[in-house]
Amino acid sequence: MVAPPPCAAPLPDGGPRPDPRAGFTLLELVVVMAILGLVAAIGAANFRGLENHLGNSVSELTSYTSQVRSRALTTTSAYRIVIRSGTVLGAESARSCNSSADEWEEDDRLTLRLRGEVTLDVDGDDDGIVTCFNPRGVGSLSPTLVLVDTDGETRTLELFLGGALVDRRDLEDDT
Repeated sequence: MVAPPPCAAPLPDGGPRPDPRAGFTLLELVVVMAILGLVAAIGAANFRGLENHLGNSVSELTSYTSQVRSRALTTTSAYRIVIRSGTVLGAESARSCNSSADEWEEDDRLTLRLRGEVTLDVDGDDDGIVTCFNPRGVGSLSPTLVLVDTDGETRTLELFLGGALVDRRDLEDDT
């Protein structure tokens, strides 16, 4: 009979000795930790954008102006964007942008509520009208819109007559 190798000899309590080849090496553990660190970093980067209320409001406002302009084009009516409050925009329709005040009808389907404690201010706004898109989709005014969040950060946007809403920060980055 052949004697078992010394590493396979039973422990003093009579149980079998563990195989020294079982378990993980230090290198394997370091590689797994590095992979987990990369996955966590990617996940954190993706979630960081969810709390950017100012950036989200810029995107929502851009989509909203595009939607109101599209409605003017598809219905062959004039649509104007009106400030209801510092955080709510509405849309109204009439036959033309020159229609009298009593001819405008509110379109309840086109309302934008800015989220995340972001407020809107329009430079040079006296009557609450941001712009009016005629049935051909051309705006009547080219206002500057300023979004402000609770941290005091601002984003200045320019609404062009053709309906494009451009962040001035992007314009400055291109120069």
